[in-house]
Amino acid sequence: MNLRLAFNWDKNLLDNIKELPVKSMFGIMPSDIVGGGRPTAALRNISKDDATDLIREIRSKGISFNYLLNAVCLDNKEFTKEWTEELVKHLDWLVSCGVDALTVSIPYLIQFIKKNYPDFRISTSIFDRISTVERARYFEDLGADDIVLDPNINRELKLIGKMRKALDAEMTIYVNGHCLYQCPFAFYHAEQLAHSSQSWHPSGGYYTEYCWYSCMKNRLEDPVKLIKSIWVRPEDLKTYEDLGINNFKVGDRTARSEYILNTARAYAAGSLEGNLMNLFNIPVPMIQYTIGQYMEPGFKPELPYIDNRALDGFLEFFRNKSCAQSDCNECHYCDRIAEKVVKNTAPGKTTAAYFEKAIGDIFTINPQ
Repeated sequence: MNLRLAFNWDKNLLDNIKELPVKSMFGIMPSDIVGGGRPTAALRNISKDDATDLIREIRSKGISFNYLLNAVCLDNKEFTKEWTEELVKHLDWLVSCGVDALTVSIPYLIQFIKKNYPDFRISTSIFDRISTVERARYFEDLGADDIVLDPNINRELKLIGKMRKALDAEMTIYVNGHCLYQCPFAFYHAEQLAHSSQSWHPSGGYYTEYCWYSCMKNRLEDPVKLIKSIWVRPEDLKTYEDLGINNFKVGDRTARSEYILNTARAYAAGSLEGNLMNLFNIPVPMIQYTIGQYMEPGFKPELPYIDNRALDGFLEFFRNKSCAQSDCNECHYCDRIAEKVVKNTAPGKTTAAYFEKAIGDIFTINPQ
């Protein structure tokens, strides 16, 4: 088992991973020339000098460092001389830090980096939505050394097995994501996140959480969508190892170190007692902070409770079932599971209503 662990630029995190099977860590400056998959405002502020020291410390522990260049849109600046010169400076800095791997979403950048910096190992991003053998082969041919699968196919076990046999590249599964299955906001959200973390973008990091609000509303008002979501339980990693997958990506780099460590420990142990929601970085204080203005005074938001132990055997159903070839309205497997394992409260449903209220405010036309 190789855990690929999110890094939030907290040195205390590094001091506590010694006993974990962490082979790689990934992170990004809060704002840079390429940008990534989180808004600047959500990331810990850090200087390049401090980042350099931390990356070198990670490498001194024998752990690879994967720097994220996973923005999905560069406003076509990637084809300008000025932007490319800044990219080269950024890549030179990454070389000087000892970075040995990069996560890259845009095919052009994969080829540019492989041509000019061939020593970097390249991982694809979940934003590439690699969900078929053929698509994976294209990225492998572009120069990707590690294919990170689209989390929407995490339960397509037969497909994953075929992909493993067909590819020479490494393969990685992102295990503790909690997005909606086949989320309709995913592509738009990735573009928003890219622009909100680019140092040159005219938005200046401005970002409205329309996509997150919409996702949260959907999951809280209909907890079946939490069961349909893209997560992989710690207990089920063995199933993927049997398919030949040994690399498991664990987020979230916007989270506190305690959360990252507890999540990594659960996956390393292959076991989680209690609430499956503890694997997801959805802090209730963050909900209070972001949409508190829409709540009644004194209201405390709540999240559902999902009994992880009651999910034992959940994945077996998918050995001979393809969600991609099914209609949820005919299958109902996740509905039956949700009835048994999900406990939603009245405050949880009210929290969903407050998210809906926040979304409505976004749509309001301001005559000023």
